[in-house]
Amino acid sequence: MFGEIKWYKKALHVTVKRKPETDNEFNDFLVEWENMFAKINYEFVMALNLRSMERITMTQSLAFIKLFIRMLPVIRTYLSCTVVCLNDGLKEPSDMFLKLYNPSKPYYVCFSDDDFQATVKTHRRKLKAM
Repeated sequence: MFGEIKWYKKALHVTVKRKPETDNEFNDFLVEWENMFAKINYEFVMALNLRSMERITMTQSLAFIKLFIRMLPVIRTYLSCTVVCLNDGLKEPSDMFLKLYNPSKPYYVCFSDDDFQATVKTHRRKLKAM
């Protein structure tokens, strides 16, 4: 799979390692992600490391947005914040995504792995202290 989804200390880590080869591969990844979302019943940080990702197709972009719309009840109830790590080539598509999907919780954007890891750790610790 082109990406990995895993839990680590109250953070749902989604890491994209390369561009998906097919729409089916991308959709399978979204199904896995949605299945993990469906099991959430406590406050969490969503950590999206998209630094190695290239631009995706319009069909894939729409499927990505639809995932977030379907998961709005979980997001509104349990999401503490979202931390995203982008490369420079994804800044414009990210801005477009944010015009279509208005985050209801704090949304942090990082452009280096070190800043990303530090920001995720800070927000995980805030949850732990609560």
